[in-house]
Amino acid sequence: MVARPGHGNPGLGGLVAAIAAGGVVGGLLSGPLGRLNLEMSYLLISLAEAILWFSLGQQHTYTGVVIVLVGIGLAEGSTTAVFFSRVQSRIATQDIGRYFALLGSATDAATVLGVVLASAVVATEVGTWGPYAICSLSVVPLLSCTSILRLARSKGRA
Repeated sequence: MVARPGHGNPGLGGLVAAIAAGGVVGGLLSGPLGRLNLEMSYLLISLAEAILWFSLGQQHTYTGVVIVLVGIGLAEGSTTAVFFSRVQSRIATQDIGRYFALLGSATDAATVLGVVLASAVVATEVGTWGPYAICSLSVVPLLSCTSILRLARSKGRA
């Protein structure tokens, strides 16, 4: 990826704004997904997000990076909204607060760990291999889908 802050482009702020704007729009657009099979929508959008992360590593202009980041934000916003709507429909009312408290803490810990690890490997050009690492993580829902569906079918839930 050629787009680097301080080299004739708006820098990191523009990149963060691109993914954030995409995320907001993706979250808002997830409402119409309610008419579809949410689990399948989640998996297909996760696949699209993985492809976008992979393509991010192929971008050579700041504009290209911004466009792909908006798409990643759209996908992430949609999958997050779908995920949380499905979680809330499956967790007992009295356990929702505990679930989200645990999720929030785990997310904060993962964010800090990610920042620490990324800063430890800056010299190895995290901007070059980082999108590919995230692409790999984005396909985890797809890879685990078969076993999850098999389990759900054995319990009569799918």
